[in-house]
Amino acid sequence: MNIQTEVGKFEYVNKESIDEYLKCSICTNPLSNPVSTSCIPGSHTFCRNCIENWIKTNPSCPTCHQKVHIQDLMPIDTVNFIGMLNKILVKCLICNQTDFKRIDFDAHYNEKCPKVEIKCPSSDINCSWTGTRDQLDEHSKSCIVNFIKPLFMELLHSYQQWQDEINQSQTENEKLRNEKKQLGDRIYRQRPSLLRPMKANQPLNDKSNNQQTQVTERGEVDTQFNNEIIVQKFLTVLYKIDQQRIDNENENKQLNDSLNEVGLQCTVLQEKNKELTSQLEQLLKIDVKEIESKCMYLD
Repeated sequence: MNIQTEVGKFEYVNKESIDEYLKCSICTNPLSNPVSTSCIPGSHTFCRNCIENWIKTNPSCPTCHQKVHIQDLMPIDTVNFIGMLNKILVKCLICNQTDFKRIDFDAHYNEKCPKVEIKCPSSDINCSWTGTRDQLDEHSKSCIVNFIKPLFMELLHSYQQWQDEINQSQTENEKLRNEKKQLGDRIYRQRPSLLRPMKANQPLNDKSNNQQTQVTERGEVDTQFNNEIIVQKFLTVLYKIDQQRIDNENENKQLNDSLNEVGLQCTVLQEKNKELTSQLEQLLKIDVKEIESKCMYLD
């Protein structure tokens, strides 16, 4: 516990009876977050905040005046020593409750003290009420904003879900666009091989011409036969390439259909997002005082 932050919130019970061994010689209060110096022959103990502030203006030990540096301070974590400090009794200056241990004060102040000023649990959605903790129950019975908070939180949750779905759809959309681009690049790289022309003097597989041709030499027959084989192989390869082109174009069409479907989903989600946003804005514009005055009028 940092005593400096608790000034005005509690005081020590019978402070005069507390052992001086447990007190800081700078602030004269029981030690908080105690540290020891590296003084020789014996170290001295202070609150961490007290000694660090002291060193900033006077880098020496307040007790023996030896030079002291902040990085040389050693925290004290001895179980028995810390236990004695934790058991010191304090009194809450806000509700005047007394005789509870110092270590329990934070829990008392943050969770139990009836006179601590707090905000309405629905202050995050524009309820401006503030009051003491013991007045909260009475306020909660008539807080209009508190009544609509479950609906508001449900709408907010739905809004967040739709927003997540929109982000997911946009990510999927971008992924499909990249796949489409990659496919287009692949088709473009394959297209030159489809457009490559045959040589002008390369003979075609024309059986009628072959029947009319008189082959008189063995070398001419071999050349004709080899050319026919080459043409047949070329046509086979060309067919395979053309078939792959058709497959790629079909895949491209499927990707386009997927993109259109995702785009339609994004449009629907965006419309729902606008609707939820409008509902949230309407809830946030609720005039609490006007509703309360109407409730009083009805009463």
